This record gives sequence, structure tokens and C-alpha cells, in this order.
Amino acid sequence: MLENIDRIIEFVTTLATVLFVVCRSNSNLKKKIDEQTHHLVPNGGNSLRDVVDRIDARVQHLEATQRALLELQQVQAGHFLANKRGELIWVSDMFSQLLDVDKDECLKDDWLKGVAPADQVGLFNSWGVKVRTGQPFSYTFNSTSGQQLDMYAVPIINDKKELLGFIGSIK
Repeated sequence: MLENIDRIIEFVTTLATVLFVVCRSNSNLKKKIDEQTHHLVPNGGNSLRDVVDRIDARVQHLEATQRALLELQQVQAGHFLANKRGELIWVSDMFSQLLDVDKDECLKDDWLKGVAPADQVGLFNSWGVKVRTGQPFSYTFNSTSGQQLDMYAVPIINDKKELLGFIGSIK
């Protein structure tokens, strides 16, 4: 039975997603589904409508995040997102331009190519300490073009006080 749990969860998630799409604009249909499926949910469990509502909230959150990232692209500072291991998972166009490193290369540790050789070890070590401890980060360094840049990052923490990653900027 346990080996089928993943398939069951995937099926239920897919079904809920389809129902969400169909029901999103039809509140009467949402109510009817809730009425007809409430007996399928154990006491204290979530109704299908609750699942659909959570999916709707998640979609709205993802849409808002996408809009915010697009707006950040327009700002005259370089912005980035890093995972909890400190690896960059998104960079703005300006981040890439300030370091004079291709955007795809920035998503590896190759963004350090844009840092003056004399500053690379210090920046990398300082970043590593802050990533391991989940603390805010601030560092001033020179780019390979000689421009002095300030890099800032703050941890992203969930409601369980777990480190999810970092959001930061260079300017």
C-alpha cells in the first residue's frame, strides 16, 4: 500500500488542480462539490473545496512572486535569490551586467568571475559563513572592471523558523 501512496497523492493533486481550474469562476459548482464530497473526508480533514482553495491561494502567491521578480528586473541594482545552500537560483539582468558575467553563468558559482581576484576568496568565505549560520550578509568588493560594489542579502525564513534561502542585491 505504501508504494502506491505517491501515485495516489499525485492523482488527487491532479484531480484537485483540474477541479480548481473548472471551479475557479463558478462558486455554485464549488458549493455543489463540497456538499457532495463532504462525507468522503474524515472528521477534522479538509474538504475538496478546502484543497481547491489552497491551490487557488498558491497560484495567486506564485503569480504575485512572478510579478515582483519582473519588477525587480527594472531596478538599477542587481538582485538575486539564493537557495539555503547559498547557490544562486535567480539573478536580475542588472546583476549580470554589474558583474559582466553571463546570466546563465551567474546561476553557478561562476558569478565570482565578475569579482576582482583579490576579493574572491574573502567574499566567498564570508558568504559561506553567513549561509551556514542563516545571518544577514554585507560585503564590499571590487568587480573585475574595477567598480566598487556592495553586496547585501537577508535570509528568507518560513513560519517554522527554517532557512529557505536568501534574497539580496548588489549596487
